[in-house]
Amino acid sequence: LDYGSFDTFNGALNAQKKINHTSLSFGIDHLKTRGFSAANVSRNANADDDGEKRTTLNAALSQQIVEGKLNGELNVNYHYVNDIVDLDKGGGSGEDDPNDAQFTEQQFIKAGYTQKWQSGQTALNFSQSLHHRTLNVKKDQVHTSESSVTTKGETQKISLNHTLYTNDFLTQNFNLDF
Repeated sequence: LDYGSFDTFNGALNAQKKINHTSLSFGIDHLKTRGFSAANVSRNANADDDGEKRTTLNAALSQQIVEGKLNGELNVNYHYVNDIVDLDKGGGSGEDDPNDAQFTEQQFIKAGYTQKWQSGQTALNFSQSLHHRTLNVKKDQVHTSESSVTTKGETQKISLNHTLYTNDFLTQNFNLDF
C-alpha cells in the first residue's frame, strides 16, 4: 500500500503458488489520485484537479505436461485494465475543461502450448487483444460544445514458433504468425 501527494493511493496484491506441475499467479493493482491541474489556478476559473482511477488485473496458469513423448507446458495468461482519467486541454487561460474525461478498458488473453524436444522446442500460441476507449466532453458555461468519441479495436494472432539448437554457437528460429 502506498499513499502520497494529491491524495494518491496505490494498493497491490500479488500471489503465486506452485503445486506439483501447476503454477498459478494472480495480481491486482488499484491506483486512485485526486491529481492536479495543468492550468494556473489564479488565471483560470475552470481549473480543476485531474484525477485518475485505474485498476489492473493479471492472472496466469501454467501446467507442465511430462508423459510419454510429451514434454511441454500448457499456459494461459490474462491481463485487464480499467482506467478513468480527467483530462486537461492545456495550461493556458480557459483551456482546462473540468468536463473532459476518458474511459479506457483493455483486455489481453494468450493461450498456448510449448513442446520441448532434445534439439529445441515448438510453441503454438493464440492471443486476442481488445481495446475500448471513450472520450467525453460535456458542455459548461465556458465550453459550449459537447462531444463523445469512442474507439474500439480488436486483434487476434496465431503463432507457430520453432527453435532449433544446432550447436553451442548456432540457434535457428522459424516463425509463422497470422
